[in-house]
Amino acid sequence: CSTCATICPTQAIEFPTRELIQKIEKEHKILKIVRQKAKMKKTKKAFEEAREMAEKTLLSVVTAVELEITGHLGERRILLKLYEAIKDDPCDIINIHIETPTLKGCWNEKAPSYAKFKLVSTEYGDIKPYLEKVKKVLHENEIVLVSERKAA
Repeated sequence: CSTCATICPTQAIEFPTRELIQKIEKEHKILKIVRQKAKMKKTKKAFEEAREMAEKTLLSVVTAVELEITGHLGERRILLKLYEAIKDDPCDIINIHIETPTLKGCWNEKAPSYAKFKLVSTEYGDIKPYLEKVKKVLHENEIVLVSERKAA
């Protein structure tokens, strides 16, 4: 703004004329360079914002959940019912581990079994809607959900 040069009592400050500045700007194409740099900064900022949004989205997407359940699994045909519930969905149940005190005990004595498995997306999508289907099957068949945790 050159105010300091104007009010300096000893005239120790001096600025080039407006015409000289405009001439230098035109010769060296300074405005063009400034615009290019501004555009690059704007693009970089847009990429950073897009990356931040993508990271937030990824954190909210659940592609695998490990479940532990207990109850009368064999008698109630839980595996078959779970299969029927998700057979047309882009998910699967993997790594199924079932522990049963005894086979006869499950049917004759009504001893509960324990199972652990993972519900995973087959298309790397969010499995929350399919998890709700699985939970519904468990609830309808009086199977206790012992634990549920996001898995890798």
